Amino acid sequence: MAKYVYILTWCDRLENLYGTTLVFKTLRVGFPTAEIHVVDNASLPAVRPVLRQYAQECNANFTQLEQGIAHDQFIQQILNEQLEGSAIFVDPDICFWENVEGWSFEQLMAGRLIPKYACEYTGCITHLRLHTSFLWISNVCVLREQLKNLRSQYFEFEPFRPVMFKAEGIWQRFDTGGTLYAALSEQMYAFTEKELQAYDHLFCGTHFQRVASKLNPYYAFMLIGLHKAVQQDHTKLKDAWKMQDDYFNSLAV
Repeated sequence: MAKYVYILTWCDRLENLYGTTLVFKTLRVGFPTAEIHVVDNASLPAVRPVLRQYAQECNANFTQLEQGIAHDQFIQQILNEQLEGSAIFVDPDICFWENVEGWSFEQLMAGRLIPKYACEYTGCITHLRLHTSFLWISNVCVLREQLKNLRSQYFEFEPFRPVMFKAEGIWQRFDTGGTLYAALSEQMYAFTEKELQAYDHLFCGTHFQRVASKLNPYYAFMLIGLHKAVQQDHTKLKDAWKMQDDYFNSLAV
């Protein structure tokens, strides 16, 4: 089955360019031959030529958006437009340590499972989901059919749109793709250590300044140090998923 990789880049501050371009250092390690599409989400004009060049050096297709698009809308648009095969979404602040192109999953979707936790940044209880930083849709045709069946009864269901709401006095959040996980969790594959060892994600690599001040001081210190180290040497990101898991587990509900 054909596999198509999609990367939505975004940089609104020059000091964040390191996170927006991180994936290009190892992109062809993870996907040596796959068809890759890089879409820039209306980044600063000054960095757009840089992003285009990085994409071209990786032999990836590049598209420049003049008006920004929400991440969930981007995923939904690809799902609507791709005719067949697998659709694989990769954030720009990821590094690959080995070839993942040969992966295949019987389940509808695969990714890193984020637990239900008390999110310090949003002030909400954030529900289970497969993280969209590396999200693998096994077969777009099958997923479209599943969504069609769901919407035939639950006509206001939006599978990827993030939502916040207050229920019984507590603010709740379904982040991007969270409602889809809740609806079809039995058809989702959560990455095991085997998959997690193959790549790492620099959490908030494109917008860390917005988040750091709201985090537990210990983890804020750890993440600030990680961001600084990765700017000098991307291999310092190796095994960051373990520290991130500790963070989520410390806030698990």
